[in-house]
Amino acid sequence: MRKNLLKFIAIFLLLLIPIFYGNAAEGTSKLEEILTKIKDTLKTLGYIVCAIFMIIGGYQMITASGDPRQFEKGRNTLLYATIGFVVILLADNIVDWIKSIIG
Repeated sequence: MRKNLLKFIAIFLLLLIPIFYGNAAEGTSKLEEILTKIKDTLKTLGYIVCAIFMIIGGYQMITASGDPRQFEKGRNTLLYATIGFVVILLADNIVDWIKSIIG
């Protein structure tokens, strides 16, 4: 079951790559535009990965069936995914704050 889930996630993420780079032929001339596109792409991928791990953590908690170690494992997965989500949100705001200071 777990191998099938991991294969599905890997194939799903591989199929998403053209969506993020579909407009690559436009030709950006400024470094700031390129870095902004990279930042936005990484942020989107980070949100997707966090959502996947939140689902996995919830699944582990639901299927623990009374096993405290399995429930704790799912809880930790959910906690770390939430922390990752907050870090992604804060990192984006910190970058924007630094850009506004620099000018």
